[in-house]
Amino acid sequence: MSWTSYRGSRLASYKKALGEGKVDKPAIGLLDRLNANPDLVTLSSCSGRIDLLVYDIERGKKESSHYAKWHGQVGHEDFEMKLSSYAGKLPLWFKCEPFILHVAAKDVGVADSFVKKMRSNGVRRGGIQAIGKSRVAIEVSGSSYISFPVEFMEGEWNGILDMANRMMKKNLELLGRLEKADW
Repeated sequence: MSWTSYRGSRLASYKKALGEGKVDKPAIGLLDRLNANPDLVTLSSCSGRIDLLVYDIERGKKESSHYAKWHGQVGHEDFEMKLSSYAGKLPLWFKCEPFILHVAAKDVGVADSFVKKMRSNGVRRGGIQAIGKSRVAIEVSGSSYISFPVEFMEGEWNGILDMANRMMKKNLELLGRLEKADW
């Protein structure tokens, strides 16, 4: 498949997901900017999140589900209400995850330029994942991450939630900086 055909099909998928409300609002500006470049196309993204995840190590990721998630800072009361109402049998995990972005570039030169631009704007994690005949796949992400099972947490959540909210604030600021970059 040619770059033009591939890019067109990915843009159509993005527009459909956008219309269905399946794209994280904090990432839309950056995604639109990247998709405006004829040598790039976004493949998937998450703007980052604070998450209460139902996850059993024995069953693995495919059997996990989001009990509650927020794509930005979360209030203490909202978080505590969600946490205290969990009545499931499987372990619940607290997670704070940075943004992640998958992009295809037309060729290796464009991909290299993209990765360098990401790094010059503060993104330290990521790079070229695969090189194909008509495209190069790239993955980049923020670096702030917290993950642990809720059952081992004792006492107040205020300190951890405040830290997660600070991480989300920095994450969203980085997305804003990337949105303003010259793509």
